[in-house]
Amino acid sequence: MSQRSQINQMSKREILQNLAHQQNQDVANINRLIIALALTLNADPKKLAECFVSLEGNQEYANKFNAALQEAFAKEREKNTENK
Repeated sequence: MSQRSQINQMSKREILQNLAHQQNQDVANINRLIIALALTLNADPKKLAECFVSLEGNQEYANKFNAALQEAFAKEREKNTENK
């Protein structure tokens, strides 16, 4: 049975329960990733908490990260274009 057929046969409640379960799994995975990174980097829990609640600092970092990510993707696309 295809995935689409299975979804069509599910009740709205079952679909919502599955989506909620998936979201909980995603949140748990993100939390484990954050903790693993913090432990790997020997991050100070108090400093980590301060950074977590600092919306301004988080936004500034996110902006820098997104700009660097766009630049890296652009370089990768350029490299792949040259190799063709």
